[in-house]
Amino acid sequence: MSTRGREHWLLLSAMTVAALAAAAVAGAEVNLAGFQRVGQVEVPLTGREVALPLVRGARPGDLRIVLDGVFSCSYNGRSYDAFYTTSDTGALDRRHDYVRWSPDDMKLAEYDTSAHRYVLKLANDRGELPQAVTARVNVDRFVTDLIITPSQVTDSLSGNLRLGVWRSSRSGAAAWLTLGLVLVAAALVAVLLRRRARPAAEMADVAQLLSRIERKYGSAMSVIEGQRPDAFELSSQLERLRDGAQELAEHIAAFRGAAGTVDQQQLEGEIAQVEQQLEQTQRDDLRQEIEATLAAKRKLRDLLADTEANEARYLLRLSKIESTMDATTVWVAGQEARLADEVGEDRAIAELQQELKSLDEAIEELKILD
Repeated sequence: MSTRGREHWLLLSAMTVAALAAAAVAGAEVNLAGFQRVGQVEVPLTGREVALPLVRGARPGDLRIVLDGVFSCSYNGRSYDAFYTTSDTGALDRRHDYVRWSPDDMKLAEYDTSAHRYVLKLANDRGELPQAVTARVNVDRFVTDLIITPSQVTDSLSGNLRLGVWRSSRSGAAAWLTLGLVLVAAALVAVLLRRRARPAAEMADVAQLLSRIERKYGSAMSVIEGQRPDAFELSSQLERLRDGAQELAEHIAAFRGAAGTVDQQQLEGEIAQVEQQLEQTQRDDLRQEIEATLAAKRKLRDLLADTEANEARYLLRLSKIESTMDATTVWVAGQEARLADEVGEDRAIAELQQELKSLDEAIEELKILD
C-alpha cells in the first residue's frame, strides 16, 4: 500500500473510531435504559446493504439492535419506517418487508411507532455471536410491487433510516474508555487532516461524481441480482469499476495537491541534477535507480505542464465510468432472465473491460504522485 493509501486508510479508521466513540457517549441521552449506543450508520435508500460490527466477547442478551427513521416514496405517496407503511387511512399501520436485516431471527423487544424506532434483540440461545448486523432497503420488492425500474425506485425514495448497535452499560469504566477513544481519535484525525494537501471543498466536484457513481452502481447491482442471477462476471466487473473510481479520485486529489505545491522551476533543476548524476555513474545498479528516479521526475513534470487539460481528462474518466454504469443497467434491465442474450452479455462485459483498462491506465499514470 502506498504512503498516501496508508494515510487515507488511517484517516478513515480514525474518523470511524471517533464517530463510534462519540455515539457511545451521546447514547446515554437516548431512552434505552441500561444500554449504551456503540455504533450507528445510515442505511442508504439505494438498496446497498450496510453493516455494523458487534462487540467481540459480548453476550447476545447484552446487545440491542435499533432501527429508526422514516422514508417516503414519491411514486406511490406512501411513507415507511422499518416495520410499517401507510395504509389507505394514511396511518403507518400496515406491516411490510421493504426493509430487510440480518440476522433475520432477531425478535422485536420494544418499539415506539410515533418515533419510528424499533429495538431488536438477538436470540439468547444462539451459538456463536455473528460478526455484524446488517440492514438494507429492499429495492427489488419495490420494483416488483410498483412495476418500475430500480433507478426509478431509488430516485423516488427520500428520508432517513438508521441502523444502530447498543450494549448493556455495566460500569462507569466503559464511559471513561469511550471518552478516551474520542480524545485520541479526534487528535489523530486533526493531525492527519493537517497533512492533507487540499481543502475538502476543492474536491467537491469529484465527491459529487463519486456519489453518483455509487448510486448508479447500486442500481446496476440491484437490476443484475433481480434479472441475471448467473451474471457473476458482469457484477464483478462493475464492482472493480466502482472501486477503481474511488482509487482514481484519491489520485486526483494528490494531483491537485501537487499542482498547487510543486515548484516547477525547482523540479526542472532537480531533473538536470539527476541527469548529471546519471552521466557520471558507471555502476549498473546505481544507474538503474537513477534512471527510475529521473523517469519519475520527468513524468511529474509532463503531468504538471498542462494541469487543466490533464485534470479535465481524469474527471472525464470518472464521468465515463458513470455513463458505463448507466448503460449496463439499461442493457440488463432489457433482458429476460430465462432468455439471456449471450452475445449481448459478451459485448457488455467487453465494454466494461475496456473501461477498466482505460481506468487502470489513468491510475498508473498518476501513481507517480504516491
